Amino acid sequence: MDKTSYRLLTLTVGCMLLLSTTAQQVIAWPCLGGCPDCYTCTPTGCEWDCTNYDDVCCTDSGSYCCESGETCCQGDCCATGQCCNDGTCVGCPECGDCESCNTANCECECTSECCTDSDCGDPDCWNCVSCGCECDITVNSVSSDEDEACVGCNITFTADVTGSCSCISWSASGGDSQDGGCTFETHWDSPGPKTVTATPDCGDSAKQKQVTIVKVDKVVKAGTTNEGPLYVCLNGTVDLEAKPNPADASFPSGEPHWSIESQPGGADASLTPSSGSATITLGNLTVAGDYIVKAKCGSSDSGDTITVTVVTVEIEYPYDANNNGKIDDPTNEFSFNAADPAVLQFYCIAFNSPGADADKFRWTIEDIDTIRGEWSPHVVGDEYTGKGLNPTVTFTGMPNNNWDFGEKTITLVYEGLSCIDYETIEVFFESTARNNPGPPGEVPGGGIGMEDLVP
Repeated sequence: MDKTSYRLLTLTVGCMLLLSTTAQQVIAWPCLGGCPDCYTCTPTGCEWDCTNYDDVCCTDSGSYCCESGETCCQGDCCATGQCCNDGTCVGCPECGDCESCNTANCECECTSECCTDSDCGDPDCWNCVSCGCECDITVNSVSSDEDEACVGCNITFTADVTGSCSCISWSASGGDSQDGGCTFETHWDSPGPKTVTATPDCGDSAKQKQVTIVKVDKVVKAGTTNEGPLYVCLNGTVDLEAKPNPADASFPSGEPHWSIESQPGGADASLTPSSGSATITLGNLTVAGDYIVKAKCGSSDSGDTITVTVVTVEIEYPYDANNNGKIDDPTNEFSFNAADPAVLQFYCIAFNSPGADADKFRWTIEDIDTIRGEWSPHVVGDEYTGKGLNPTVTFTGMPNNNWDFGEKTITLVYEGLSCIDYETIEVFFESTARNNPGPPGEVPGGGIGMEDLVP
């Protein structure tokens, strides 16, 4: 039935009901049999009504309803696939994925399934107009709370973002990653330059920040490449230096940390300062022996150690046996023998300092006139310098003058160190000896009694 026929039928039925008084009296309710679409039953009969038919389009001025699936458009009905554009039915625009046509305004709108984590990482990042990622998110810069950090120590990175921080992702070279957030905390277990990148979920404004991860590479004597063992005199000091890895890096503030890992019993050495400086001083070295010192960057660094040996330089023999401050003991007075040529020979003993290299002890003694003492063992190529803990010195031949006898000084040093010890002895010739090459009866030198002269 077309629209005109429908209207005529409706008018005819209405008129027939009004003219039939008998019918009105017989029928108790005026809408017996119901009303057609777009009509509502009232006490006076079925009346035109669009207000109660939201799901079916009715026109206020018309006398018809659109079919199911059609769209009302100012007196016209738009078929499926059409929408109303300024009162005219036109074809719906082509919409993209996750979009549908709004037939009331002929615009594409996102469906609810567009705004899901799986489509765009985070609902805040979704642009429900274009049904795609929101690409006005910009990472302006990335900063860090430290430019250098020790291995294993956390660094916090902060992104300056235009838009939502939940729409960026973080990645660390050879390290961790994170989705979302204005800050990112991570650490590295190996030294070297490291890079962190903050990337928006869409767009090309990724920004990076490079930091340097540091560990202690070596501990050396300050200002040198000497990795030890180092030797220092008793009650002396030594400066130590921690070298970083990478070599051109600087240690973070407050690093490295220093510690004395071991020291001789009864020792109480000190480190000044104990942290925060690449160079420190080891002091209060009052006990001979080995001291092991460590430097490390942070708590995860294995660090490096150096051994410092404190050396006691002390002559144990010859010595003042009765401790009266005089040279009057068999332990510090020595005579040439009666051989021809005469020979004076005695041994020396140094304190065996723990950890010290015995071959680095060096001995010398004053000449007796032109006669020089020869040592055994001695430094290679220099028989006049003894070495070791227990060398022997020999003088062969006596001087021409008596005054060349008397007090002579023995000196002991440790190679490369300034510590030194001395012992004074007296040398004589036997009173009955007749091998003095000088003329008899000469006045002896100072400190030589008449009983020591050749008779």
